[in-house]
Amino acid sequence: MAGKNDVCFAETGCNTPHACKDGCVFRPNPIPVGPHEIIPVPPGSTIEDMARSLTTDIANPKDLAGRSKPQMGLIPVAAMEEIARVMELGAKKYGPYNWRSQPIKNMVYAHAALRHLYAYIGGQTHDPESGRSHLAHVASCAAIVLDAEATGNCIEDRSWLTETGK
Repeated sequence: MAGKNDVCFAETGCNTPHACKDGCVFRPNPIPVGPHEIIPVPPGSTIEDMARSLTTDIANPKDLAGRSKPQMGLIPVAAMEEIARVMELGAKKYGPYNWRSQPIKNMVYAHAALRHLYAYIGGQTHDPESGRSHLAHVASCAAIVLDAEATGNCIEDRSWLTETGK
């Protein structure tokens, strides 16, 4: 059992400290420690000081490198699954990653995304042709344009940009 001057660092999914029934403070900790590992608070330190030092100290050089990378785990799994299902339909219909072999016009996908978004706003949750979520279609369109831009396979055809020479 933890004493009232001990800190218990455990993954809780909570971004704020809160007291547990044993007098510990549960706080998510990016540095791997055993679940519910009890760490005594040094004399003259507060629990907040301990939490701050443990979340800023780097135990491994890879930890520092990893902190600068996108946190892919922040993308909800349910969203990724729906997007993947829509992307599978597109791969069957047009071929996987077809936009990488043939450049695409970004407005074709922007218009498709808007059609799906307006259908969703209008009360239709699923696309009648695919049976999949309209929002997954919106996200898939955006993902394709983002990837096409990143790989140099996107043709800029937003008229207000091309007309002004930007």
